[in-house]
Amino acid sequence: MAAVAVPLLALAAAAVWHAQDGTRARAEDALLGRTRALALAVDREFDRAEALLDGLAASSALARGDLDAVESELRAASAQFGDATLSLVAADGRMALMTAWALGERRRGSAPPEAAQLVLASGRAEVTDLFRGTATGKPAVAVGVPIFGPPDSTGQRAVAATLGLSLPQARLAAALEAQRVPDMPGSVGTVVDRTGTIVARTQGGDGIVGQSTRPEIWSRVTAAPEGILRGTTTREGIPAVIAFSHGSRSGYAYVLTTPEAVFEAPLRAALVRILGLGGLIAAAGVALAVLLARRTVAAFRRLTALVTDGTTPGPTGLREADDLAAAFAATLEARNRSERHRRLVVAELNHRVKNVLATVQAVVAQTLRNAGSADPARLAADLNGRLQALARAHDLLTAASWEAADLDAMARAALAPWLGGTSGGSRVDLSCDLGSGRVARLSPAQAQTLALALHELATNAAKHGRSPLPTGGLPSPAVSSWMGRLSWSGSRVAGRPSSAHRHGAASGRKLLERALARDLGTGAAVELRFEPDGLQAIVRFAPRNAVASQR
Repeated sequence: MAAVAVPLLALAAAAVWHAQDGTRARAEDALLGRTRALALAVDREFDRAEALLDGLAASSALARGDLDAVESELRAASAQFGDATLSLVAADGRMALMTAWALGERRRGSAPPEAAQLVLASGRAEVTDLFRGTATGKPAVAVGVPIFGPPDSTGQRAVAATLGLSLPQARLAAALEAQRVPDMPGSVGTVVDRTGTIVARTQGGDGIVGQSTRPEIWSRVTAAPEGILRGTTTREGIPAVIAFSHGSRSGYAYVLTTPEAVFEAPLRAALVRILGLGGLIAAAGVALAVLLARRTVAAFRRLTALVTDGTTPGPTGLREADDLAAAFAATLEARNRSERHRRLVVAELNHRVKNVLATVQAVVAQTLRNAGSADPARLAADLNGRLQALARAHDLLTAASWEAADLDAMARAALAPWLGGTSGGSRVDLSCDLGSGRVARLSPAQAQTLALALHELATNAAKHGRSPLPTGGLPSPAVSSWMGRLSWSGSRVAGRPSSAHRHGAASGRKLLERALARDLGTGAAVELRFEPDGLQAIVRFAPRNAVASQR
């Protein structure tokens, strides 16, 4: 939020600062407008004085040369214009009348006023610069107009006399004050004549009237009809903005001086408002971002607990975090299920390996116990045969995923070496009636035990049995199965049983009656009968599918 808000705020501030150029230009135009209004207001006093003098110049008394009547008219006009001093000067420069003299007084040899001299020289109305009146001793500004005589033969009219009116400086100061120049704190309005002399001032005028304007200011004021001066100071040394304009009638300079701080205050206030508002918005945005960030961090910390501890968090209030938590939970559940399955498989594998090793150990131990004085080759053959029978049972169980094995299939796998005819004197053909009963399912332990048992029975029959056939063929034991019952019908022993035969039969009987009955499960029983026709073995047990149905 800060990375976005702060540049935007800076951009807004730069835009406002740039916009201030236009605002400043408008403010400067407004300031110039004030100086123009000031010039018009003060120049209006000169226009009024000129209009009054033009009216007096057209007097019939003046045309007749009746000075007494003219004096009366001048005094009446003076009273109407605030007791301003009016004078009449002849074409030769002699002062003829002045309202400052006593009534009826005529003075010869008096120097003509400046206005009369200017008018006589230019032949048009003139406004003087500031001067100190000889009659009143006070600062004043005079306005003079020409009085033309009759046209000559060429039609030209020469100046026959001049009328002048001295405006007191106080009257100009009053006109300046009437404009309410200080509409901004510290603003000062000043009227300066053509020589750079201060004629009137809104503040401190009494002590400064008649003084010259500072040269560095005056040189810039006289260089243009109007304008704005920057980089200046007031007489008190305060940085200021100066607007000036020259009066079209008088040529005077009208100056409006405003402290720079006051002039820039509205512009800076706008900038401060925008920056303040932008700062508040940015601060609010940052605060909101911090709250959201804390909320987000808290939500994802709860997700961390889910990943590290497996603790399922409740709703976090953040939809994305809740979705991620659900995905994590599903993934963790799948991983846990996989882990449980792996542990189960490892445990099962460990159990089965232990069982296999225990079975192999039992087979080896039984083989060694029953070996007697047998030669090593026979011992190896017996052990190899039993291990091969166990391996065939394992192959059958692996094909069935170690769940359950079919009894018929297990019997065929165990008797595989003896099925399909003979290949030597020590091998027999076995006819198996294994498809007559319903299918019985064996547990892995039952399948291994029965495979070893059938191997022992077949091996014993191949070694010691004799054929009941008149033709003298090989013995052919028979195997049949029914649900939970397996029967073995063996062949009679050929001749008198040898000691080895008796020893093998005794050990085999122990294996069948004890180990087989124990390993087939609860309720299993093995019955062995030595009949004239051969060994009869009946194995009863509860198949796996029978146990499952009882459950």
